[in-house]
Amino acid sequence: MDLMWHTIPQSDTLGKCLPGQSLKQVVNQLLREGLRSSERPPEAKPYRTKTYKLRLRPGFDAVRLNQLVDELEIGERTAREVVLRR
Repeated sequence: MDLMWHTIPQSDTLGKCLPGQSLKQVVNQLLREGLRSSERPPEAKPYRTKTYKLRLRPGFDAVRLNQLVDELEIGERTAREVVLRR
C-alpha cells in the first residue's frame, strides 16, 4: 500500500475535543468511515406530491378569464411595439 503524506494543521481546540486520541488516529478513522459510506449510498424514497382537484370558485367565469388573458397579451404586444418604434 502506498503511503501519502499530507500536513494537517492542528488547532488548539481540536486537542480538547479529542482527549486520548492522536490526530493521526482521528483522521484515519474518519477517512475509513467516509470511504465505507461512499460504497453504497442509502436508497432514497421516491418523491411524491399530493394532487388536488382544483375548480373555479363560484362567480368566476372561465370564458371571461380567457378573454382577460387575451386582452392582457394584446396590451403587452402593443406596448412592446410602441417601445420598438421609438
